[in-house]
Amino acid sequence: IENDNLTFKIANKEDIWLHTKGIPGAHIIIKCDKLTDDILLKAAELAALYSKANVGEKVAVDYTKRKYLNKPKGARPGFVTYEKEKTLFVIKNNGFSKPTK
Repeated sequence: IENDNLTFKIANKEDIWLHTKGIPGAHIIIKCDKLTDDILLKAAELAALYSKANVGEKVAVDYTKRKYLNKPKGARPGFVTYEKEKTLFVIKNNGFSKPTK
């Protein structure tokens, strides 16, 4: 319910949305005028940190603009489909994550 509220009521269509790929976790929203690689990486680290990924696991984090998300009719809370995504990888390490290529 919190993910739905953040994604569909607080976020604007041009905001950047991030979520771990294939792993339950928090939806992360970036609201800024100028998106930098550092901001994007920090947000990906937060997505990995607040996911069910295991410590030390290399975690794929998808991101796209909020306008490319869809909530299917009747879908459970937090479930979305999306398109035009890109993927970053981070390593979850004792509550923190480190960037990887």
